[in-house]
Amino acid sequence: MPPSEDPFALDPARSELLVVDMQNDFVREGAPQEVAQARLVIGTIAALIVAFRGSSRPVVFTRFTAGPRRTLLWTWSPEGGADWGRRHPV
Repeated sequence: MPPSEDPFALDPARSELLVVDMQNDFVREGAPQEVAQARLVIGTIAALIVAFRGSSRPVVFTRFTAGPRRTLLWTWSPEGGADWGRRHPV
């Protein structure tokens, strides 16, 4: 590859936006697994979502949930348990 070529060049026609870990357990103030810096990028992510959707490009969100049996996640974050999901449908 010639040095002038960008090895990370994006092809907008083939790009999609992947939003990872922007869930309450990471973003909400006081959350058990809070990452305070995550709140700093909410505006940027929102703008990217608008731009991608406006260009008819895919937007994909990850979502981590716990199953119906108690796991270690429930110890860190009771909100991730199966009962919470039934009480707070998406």
